[in-house]
Amino acid sequence: MRKHTKNAEKYPIETIGIDLGDKMSRYCIVNRDGEVVEEGSFRNQVSSIAAHFGGDPRRIALEAGAQSAWISLELKRLGHEVIVANARELKWITSSDNKTDSVDARKLALLARADVHLLAPVEHRTAEQQAELAVIRARDAMMRARTLLINSARGIAKGFGLRLPKSITTTFGHRALADLPNGLRPALGGLLEQIDTLSRQLGSADRRVSQASSGSGSADQRSWCRQADSSDLCAYSRPARALCS
Repeated sequence: MRKHTKNAEKYPIETIGIDLGDKMSRYCIVNRDGEVVEEGSFRNQVSSIAAHFGGDPRRIALEAGAQSAWISLELKRLGHEVIVANARELKWITSSDNKTDSVDARKLALLARADVHLLAPVEHRTAEQQAELAVIRARDAMMRARTLLINSARGIAKGFGLRLPKSITTTFGHRALADLPNGLRPALGGLLEQIDTLSRQLGSADRRVSQASSGSGSADQRSWCRQADSSDLCAYSRPARALCS
């Protein structure tokens, strides 16, 4: 019994595993002996996190995901040791036949209790780096939206025997609108205005991306692309891919 107690002392007093969900997340707390002492759920909100984890500092493990960056930051602000696990390396959790939120939370807690290296910890980008990546993703969404609008406008105009301008510039909509007959302007006027608005916003996003990639931005702006996965950047448009070079 003494030997068991001595070995248990090398483990944290309590370790928490969190299985993140969209709006609600499950948690499991285990003691030094690996026994479950508490299970429950909380809302993915700052107030709920503070209410559930505002006590003594503990070791907390959660998988990397869409909301893990801000949630891990909130937990660190509360004084906890936070380990963000690489989900790709935890196949014994993600491919388990007995996969439930509570089971996953317990497995994360037990792994963090035994050896944090088993979780293949990852480091999230800084807030500024995440903001820069958001510019890339927003630009990609605007590009896809503009392409959809342009194709729609061309298709509608073609039905009336009209051809819209070939070149896509910030004045595409204005130029196209000038050549439309009065009867078609109510249908395409607003659509063409949105195309020009998106083109101007895309230009602004391109300048911000170019600034970060050219080295004229801050140190964080220049380094975030080196820390991002290639899939985060190279799946997007040309200005985004420039950051990968």
